[in-house]
Order: sequence, then C-alpha cells, then structure tokens
Amino acid sequence: MITVPTHAPDNQLPVQAHRQADRSSSGRTHHGFWSQHPRLTDALIATAYVVPAVAASVLFLISSGGASASGIPGVLTPMAAGVALFFRRRAPLHVLLVTSVMMLITFSHPADFASIAVACALYSTTVYRSAAIAWVGFGAASAALLLVSLVISPSPSVFLDSGQIVIVLASGVFIGMAVSGRRSYVSSLIERAEQLTRERDQQSLLAAAAERALITREMHDIVSHSLTVMVALAHGSAELGKIDPGRATDTMRQVAQTGTTALADLRRLLGVLERGSDPPGHAATTPKPDVTALPALIARFQTAGLPVTASSSGTPPEDLGQQLAIYRLIQESLTNSLKHASGVQQVTVAIEYAQGGVTILVDDDGQAPTQSAHTGGRGLIGMQERVALYGGRIQSGPKANGGWRVQAQFRLAAGATS
Repeated sequence: MITVPTHAPDNQLPVQAHRQADRSSSGRTHHGFWSQHPRLTDALIATAYVVPAVAASVLFLISSGGASASGIPGVLTPMAAGVALFFRRRAPLHVLLVTSVMMLITFSHPADFASIAVACALYSTTVYRSAAIAWVGFGAASAALLLVSLVISPSPSVFLDSGQIVIVLASGVFIGMAVSGRRSYVSSLIERAEQLTRERDQQSLLAAAAERALITREMHDIVSHSLTVMVALAHGSAELGKIDPGRATDTMRQVAQTGTTALADLRRLLGVLERGSDPPGHAATTPKPDVTALPALIARFQTAGLPVTASSSGTPPEDLGQQLAIYRLIQESLTNSLKHASGVQQVTVAIEYAQGGVTILVDDDGQAPTQSAHTGGRGLIGMQERVALYGGRIQSGPKANGGWRVQAQFRLAAGATS
C-alpha cells in the first residue's frame, strides 16, 4: 500500500505575535541607543543615585552643626555604592554584596539612600542572573538588616524602619521579575515568529518540489509515449517503403501527427510554468486528456503495431484528475509493452468502474524482460505516485505463464460518482 502525505497549509503567524513583534520593533527604535551603550546607561544610573544620596548626607551634616567622624560614612558609602552600581550588569552578585554592606553600615544614619542601591542590585540580579538567586540575596540582606537593627536598638521604631526597607528591597526583586518575564515573553514570541517563517519557507520548498515532480512525471509520460510510438511507426514505415509505398506514407503521417500532439502537450505543460504568456486559444491552455481520449490512444498503439483490445464497464468518475490518472496509467503500460516486450500477440486493457473504486488491468503475452529493464526508469514510479495520490496501490510484474501484467486500484475522489 502506497500512501502520499498531503501538504499542510502554510502556517500563519498569530496576530498577537505580529503585534508583539511590532511593539518590540518600536521598542528597539526608542531604546536602541541605551541598549547599544550599556556602560553609559549604567554610568547615568550610578550618577542618578550618587548625587542625591551624597547631597542629602551633606545637607544633614550641615544642618546638624558641621562634619563629624560619625557623618563621614554617610558621605562615603553612597559613593562606594554608586561605583558598584556601574558594574551591575557584569557582576550583579558582587554589586549586591557591596551595596548590602553599605546599607548595613549606614542603617542608623538619617537621610540614608543605601536601600535604593540594594534594590537596584536585586533588580539587576533578577534580570541578568535569575529570580531564585535574587530571592536568596534578598533573604540574606533582609536577615542581616534585621539582625543589625536588633543589635543597634530593639525598639519598635527601628523594626518599623527595617520593615520599610525590606519592602523596598522586595520591590526591586518584583520589578526585576516583571521586566525579565516581559523580556522572555517577547523573546519567545519573536522566536516563534521566526520559527513559523522558517516552516512557511520549508512548506514553500516542499510545494515547489511537489510541483517539479508533477511536471517531471507529466513530461516523462508525454515524451516517452510519443517517442516510443514514433520510433515504432518509423521502423514500420521503413519496412513498408519498398513493399507498399502508400501505406508507408500513411504511417509517416501518423508519425507527424503523433509528434504534433506531443508538442501540443508539451506546450500545454510548459504553459503551467508561465501562465498568461500565451494568447487565448494557445496550445498551452488546451485541456488535459481524459477517459474520452482512450479510444484515440488505443488506436495510435494499434497503428504502431501493438495488438491492443480494450474493454470497460461501469461509469467513469467525474473527477478530471482521476480521469487523467487512468489515461496516463494505460498510456505508460502500453508504452512499456511496445518498448520492452517482444513477440507480443495480444495486449488486453480492462477498466472496471465500480462503486467506490476503479480497477485497471493491462496484460500482454510477450516475452517479459528482466525486472530491472522494466522498472528501472521513471515510468513505474510515476504510476505509483498517481495511484498513491488517491490512496490506491499498483502491482506490476511478469505472469506465471509468460507476459507482463499491470494492475492498479484506487478509490474514487470525494464527490465522484460511478
């Protein structure tokens, strides 16, 4: 049983993927500068943190009556944290460690901005490493903060301040998770869109390959049949030239007619490749052969010297594709008999159009050639492809009492009647 896979329709890119791709493209347009200059971005973030943090510490020192040894860490630690934030992409864990230490040092100082630096470090850890690592860092920083607050002063106000800082730190992780999830989502949509594009291109290549196979099969059937008949007629005309010149002339007219028909078929087939280039009524637009052309086909083989008798029963299918398949199967089988079999006395063609299926039988009583000689070309492959297209099967081989038999069966197309 030979089956042919059907081509699935081209995959369509989801509307949502189109929209997200457009949005991501727009985002790349607006944010491309910052993406292409990450160091400048980090420098601006570090500066945006250091300037207000140092300014707040200086203002606190001035308002408290001047510089003191206890106020020096309030000025230096923001600078250290700001320098660390410059490396937040390349070494987020190290930045988290440094900013956490700075936060613990300045926890008891008023006008403290260190928690913001730690939140930024947790955000960077979530985005550039993973949320799991960021939550571990959040837990360690929060536990250390609560421990330091307990050592400094176990008062409720200190714990309240610590709780507020913990909320700030958690916000950094949550924002990082939202941004990371959004990036992953957009990246997956873009990857899916690219995958669908590749699949669409592959489907186009498969469709083109199938079309080339169809054209190859048609050209083989046309050229092989026509040349075989023309060669047989030419040999017959040469033998009759001295004995019966009139009959030889008629035979050569058959050669010319066969060649003309073959050229018309080829022009029709090639017209498929360049549709619309021929004027109306050109041979490229002539209909394909169907079962009504079988008597003329049988007559050409009889003229070429092949003793063919044909019979049919039932009503042919209405599907033109199946009618073409029936025509080509009989044409190829008779061409093989004319070309390969020797000493043929009788060739029988029987077609049975039954309810739900078609059976084709072509028998000859000639001396069968070797298996390789009869099946080495594209003929049998083309017949198998035609039958498999309709879910059928074909058997071809020598008979026990001599000769060659081709038997094909396939189902009727949907909507066909018999």
